[in-house]
Amino acid sequence: MASKSLLAWGFKAEADRLSEQYRKELRLSKFSPLDAISLADHLNIGVFSVDEIFSGKKDNPAYLHMSDPVNFSAMWLPNTYGEKIIIHNTKHSIYRQQSNLMHELAHIIRKHEVPDEQAKLCAQLSLHY
Repeated sequence: MASKSLLAWGFKAEADRLSEQYRKELRLSKFSPLDAISLADHLNIGVFSVDEIFSGKKDNPAYLHMSDPVNFSAMWLPNTYGEKIIIHNTKHSIYRQQSNLMHELAHIIRKHEVPDEQAKLCAQLSLHY
C-alpha cells in the first residue's frame, strides 16, 4: 500500500513547472543546475550574509545567534521598504548554502507569510538593504 503524501495534491507538478519556467527565463536547459543566487537576482530578491547585515553591529545578540552555523541557516523577510530579502549563514558549505537559499526562495515563491519574529527582527535592525 502506498504511503500518503504530506504534500498537497499537485504540489510536485507545480514545483516542476516552476523550475522549468525559471530555467527557461534564465536561459538554462531543463536539467541544468539552478543556482540560488541567480534565481534570487532574477526575482529581484536581495541575498545578504549575516556578516553584511550586522556590519558594525556584531555586539548585537542576534548576530551571535545567527552567525553560529549550528543555530542558523537562513531566513527571508521584508526590509524596511517592503522588499523581500534573504539573510544566510556563509559558514555553511557552498552546497548547504544553495539548499538554504532555495528553501527560503520557495517560501517567497509560494507566497508564505513572514513569521512575526522575523518581521520584528527586521524592524529592530532597521534593515533597508
